Amino acid sequence: MGLKSFNNWKILNKIISISVITIVMIFAVSMGVLLPFIEKKLMSEKQASLKNVTDIAEALVKNLDERSKKGEFSPEEAQLRAKEALRGLRYAEGEYLFVINLDTIMVMHPIKPEMEGKSGADTKDAHGKALFVEMAKLAKDKGEGTVDYMWPKPGQTAPAPKLSYIKTFKAWGWIIGTGIYVDDVAKEMNKIRYGIIISLVACAAIILLFSWVVARKIRQALMEAVDASNKLAQGDLTIAIDAKSADETGQLLGAMQEMVNGIKEVVNQTIEASHQVSQAADQISEANQSFSQKITEQAASVEETTATMEEMSASIKSTAENSREASNLARSSKSLADGGSAVMDDTIRAMDDINKSSRKIANISDVIEEIAFQTNLLALNAAVEAARAGEHGKGFAVVAAEIRSLAQRTTQSAKEINGLIEDSSEKTSKGVELAQELSKKLAEIGISIKKVTDLMDEVAAASQEQSAGINQVNTAMGQVDQATQANASLVEETSAAAEELAAQARSLLDVVSFFTVEDAHHRGSAVRREPLKTKQAPAPNKVAARRQAALPAKPAAARDDQDDFSEF
Repeated sequence: MGLKSFNNWKILNKIISISVITIVMIFAVSMGVLLPFIEKKLMSEKQASLKNVTDIAEALVKNLDERSKKGEFSPEEAQLRAKEALRGLRYAEGEYLFVINLDTIMVMHPIKPEMEGKSGADTKDAHGKALFVEMAKLAKDKGEGTVDYMWPKPGQTAPAPKLSYIKTFKAWGWIIGTGIYVDDVAKEMNKIRYGIIISLVACAAIILLFSWVVARKIRQALMEAVDASNKLAQGDLTIAIDAKSADETGQLLGAMQEMVNGIKEVVNQTIEASHQVSQAADQISEANQSFSQKITEQAASVEETTATMEEMSASIKSTAENSREASNLARSSKSLADGGSAVMDDTIRAMDDINKSSRKIANISDVIEEIAFQTNLLALNAAVEAARAGEHGKGFAVVAAEIRSLAQRTTQSAKEINGLIEDSSEKTSKGVELAQELSKKLAEIGISIKKVTDLMDEVAAASQEQSAGINQVNTAMGQVDQATQANASLVEETSAAAEELAAQARSLLDVVSFFTVEDAHHRGSAVRREPLKTKQAPAPNKVAARRQAALPAKPAAARDDQDDFSEF
């Protein structure tokens, strides 16, 4: 109900109302957003300056701590020097630094030294805030930050807003802090607030006056446009619109004059176009006959292409099956090669064992040969002793000779065994080398078979993809065939539409007779003709409805153009 009522307002009232709403919104944004932003920025600058001071103090304390760790002086002396250095620091208008520990014990206070060594837990501001407790809690939780509170200025009793920044030096358990009074921020904000209010009042007056002038100008131009539109609605194309300005309203009036001129031209061109449309309809009918013949030829070509693609699909499927069989055979061959390789590995290990056993036998033969040598020496000694014994040693000499003969035969046999073992060892080593070479060849065969298997799998996959592509092509050819059939139906529909188009052209001549235009030979005279009440041809919409079964939907722009034409 409210929106409907607003729509019924005069343009002057609407513009004034919008101007008032705009002024109120600007005031609200200035008071609710701009001023808080400025205040926040001023406080941020205060906070940044305090942080810089505490950072400098921390750097001083940290330097003394590092010097004490290097042995220049004791930690106690370092802390004493730090206190004295911080006690003498001043900035701004006599602002100072103070130090407390994590238990709120005052370590250093340059203004009130009597507080040093005492707990600040009970120290509270005018609002009851335990400021040192808040500082200790902030130091434990975050290490640094700001604490705001109320505190009297030096020489005064009335509390003023103050902002302190504290930072923890963990090595000594100190909390280094400093503060600054921020009541000047409130004073600055009051000045800014009064300036904004005065500026907004002046701007409001200027905006309201300008809105009233602009609204009257727009209203006058719109009344001229409304009068011209009423005449145009009655079919009067003889009107003349004078655009007195170059703004949007002047552009609107100028555009309306251009529209009237355009309609005049369209009406004149429509008559001529109607005759051309009738001729074009006959040409369309002749073109449809030729197009029908081409569609028949295209259908035959599509059928031949479809048959060829089916043959290609069958060939590709056969190739894919052969590739799969070849891949399976390759896998079987690889399994056999892997089995042969495993057998060769076992053979190599067995021959290595034989070679090791041969070496052990050779060692035993060496021992036997050594025993035979010692036995031979014993037999020689026995023969010498038997010769010394004379007749009593003859029997013993015979035994010694037999033992010596046996030792010689043992030595000879040991040498033969060693020769056989060396020959066997050489042949075994050669067999191991050959077996290793064969194992390598089998491994290479396995790798080659694996490559063949992969290639055959790729061929099979490619064949499947080709088969799928052929199926897609077959589907597309089916769609082409359907489209061809649809085109055939379209030709018939187009022929019917051409006939109806000729009828519509004749009806269009009767429709444009509604408009009154200036006669080319009698400038200034106008004749109005009533539209002919003749039976018109079927509307183009009926033809379009019959086409939907065979044609895809037209673009929106094309439908709009057709509808506009039929309405005109």
